[in-house]
Amino acid sequence: MDRIFLNVECAFSSEGTVRPMRFQWVNRKWYDVDKVLDEVRTPSRLVGGGAVRYTVRVHDRVLRLCRDGDRWYAEA
Repeated sequence: MDRIFLNVECAFSSEGTVRPMRFQWVNRKWYDVDKVLDEVRTPSRLVGGGAVRYTVRVHDRVLRLCRDGDRWYAEA
């Protein structure tokens, strides 16, 4: 799968959870995340740590946003 690296704005809770709130797509337009449908921790491809894959709804589309360390990307 190809990766499309994105700018993502997140919300951080006092318990330490991270939620994507909106992201900037390759067309430079910002899209709001309507709802986080799922959150799955996966092994990281980078050394140490783990990745988190968020299944999100944006308008009527479902998209997977992934956070691996400090980097965010969409699976295309």
